[in-house]
Amino acid sequence: MRDRKDPGLTPLEDTPCTKEFMDSNRARILYAKNELKPLQVRYSDGATAQFKYAEDNTLTELTERNGTYWTRTSPASANGFSQWRSSDGQLCILKFSVLPDGTYQRQDPSGVIETVTTGNKRFIAISFPPGFDAVHLLRSSFQNVDRNRDTTLTRMELDAALATHGANRSQLTLFAMLRHYFDEIIRTRDDPMLIEAGGLTIADLERFQQVKAMEQLKLGEVPAFLHEFFDSLFATIDKDHDGMTNLDEIGQVCGTALSPPVDQLIAAQAPAMSNECFHAQMAEFGLETTPRTNESTTETIKSIEGDHAQKSLPLTFEVSAIVGRFLRKTNPEALNKIGIHDGSDWIYKKTFMQLCEMACAEHTKQRVIRGGWCYDEQKSIATIPRNIFTDADNPAESVRVEAVVQGTLGDPVLLATLIGFVNANPPAVLRALRQEPGKSCTVTFPGAPQHPITMSWLTSLEISLFQNSTTYGIWCAFVQKAYEVYLALNDLSRSPVPEASDSILHTTNLPFELLTGKKCGWRPFTHTHLQEVESLIEQNLQRRLPVLVSTGPLESWIDGARLVPSNVLALIRLNKETGEVVLRDPLASISRITPGTQSASSGSTLTVRLEQLCKHFLAISITL
Repeated sequence: MRDRKDPGLTPLEDTPCTKEFMDSNRARILYAKNELKPLQVRYSDGATAQFKYAEDNTLTELTERNGTYWTRTSPASANGFSQWRSSDGQLCILKFSVLPDGTYQRQDPSGVIETVTTGNKRFIAISFPPGFDAVHLLRSSFQNVDRNRDTTLTRMELDAALATHGANRSQLTLFAMLRHYFDEIIRTRDDPMLIEAGGLTIADLERFQQVKAMEQLKLGEVPAFLHEFFDSLFATIDKDHDGMTNLDEIGQVCGTALSPPVDQLIAAQAPAMSNECFHAQMAEFGLETTPRTNESTTETIKSIEGDHAQKSLPLTFEVSAIVGRFLRKTNPEALNKIGIHDGSDWIYKKTFMQLCEMACAEHTKQRVIRGGWCYDEQKSIATIPRNIFTDADNPAESVRVEAVVQGTLGDPVLLATLIGFVNANPPAVLRALRQEPGKSCTVTFPGAPQHPITMSWLTSLEISLFQNSTTYGIWCAFVQKAYEVYLALNDLSRSPVPEASDSILHTTNLPFELLTGKKCGWRPFTHTHLQEVESLIEQNLQRRLPVLVSTGPLESWIDGARLVPSNVLALIRLNKETGEVVLRDPLASISRITPGTQSASSGSTLTVRLEQLCKHFLAISITL
């Protein structure tokens, strides 16, 4: 039996069943004969990736270029995710996709997408929220963020925006990504003299968006070396070697003949036919005329229905089948553009090559996992900490409330609850995290002990987004990512910050339940006497449970300290003798004005009297 850690790579060479090509990056790619199914990629630096597929052409085994070996242990779900086992025995929920040019991608449920190209590049992307429009969002919020009204955004202005827009998830995502990509956005300017000048503008973001869009489109481009595939297929079809063929011959060789209604419709297609008439006519034959979206890459093409329709082709990487499927699914108007009007038309080799390229591009588009802006992980990979806790021999030193500070992107409700959890029961945090032998970590939430979440090692992009400092290790960032994965796997939404409405009584805190195993709700201070508040705080701290308070929707000041609206803070200490409580803010956004001066500073802790707590805050957490 083959050792999982040594998958036994075979030399790249042409055989009766395989064909080798070298691409523009000098990577050698091995394919099954006449199929766009990469079996092995040997990169220019000598590293190798290897792929194995099931009968339905879904990926079952993958050896990454870094040596990690993955085996699929469950069928793909509706959204394409499966359970995979790594070579060191860890189970992760992932989605892999292998593109025809040898590029492969990996996505986890939290939305992080890794793309490994044949040019030895490893790009990381974070999925944006649905409907996210960066330019439109920046235009609508620019005036509120541009404090000095100079039509540019500096790093300091973006930092301030991150501290004051925590309640708006889309805005928080935008400002976090602008802050992280600040230098890269500036470098896209055409004039070198402007690269070091000023802050970001809307024009900068528009240009950067175009650059990133082009990077995404390149993933779907057909590499030049695949034209040998198309040339070989044409030689198979053109049996008399006269340099031309037609739709009927192509349909016969490409796995199945084109259905008569399609051929008839192409022949009858008139330039004056309206789109509505065309779609209606196609619908009569049970044919789709628009590409489907948001489908798993492992699904088969939907069967064509109707009396004249034939059974659809199985999902396959075979070139002839891809072309045949493309002909069956393509709008005849698109075929007209390359000179194909009906089944009797002569199709020359140049047109045929165009047809193959279009079919391959459509085939690739179905497999590409698209995310947000890509980031070259190799630029900062050396700076990624290698320990969950700073001192692996004494991890308790790292489990402290100072470690929980939000990075450029995070969930304030989760982080405030985590601060309370760390303050009340640090041993439980140690039990919840386990660094595995390989580059992975398992987080087992106390409230979901039957569902441990194992994750690959965090990228530098994830660490910068999830965690402000790595002084105490990166355990806090792992907890945040595990929470994102848990939400995605269970189709759940984040817990909202309580609002000043009747709905506050029905708002629950999912992070509280995950971290403690107990349900949590909110009680408005306006409905609670001072003695009740004190008793509630004391009881929860004695029971080693987090105590949380939320700010209202409007800005508030306490003795020169500004509270960020719609935020959640952890109450970590009660002094019954003085009647004071100590609060900790995961945003570290508590602004203080020095009396008699215009200077201000931000911090994480705030000490207030119980009377001030009830007056200036909106609600306090209660166990249900």
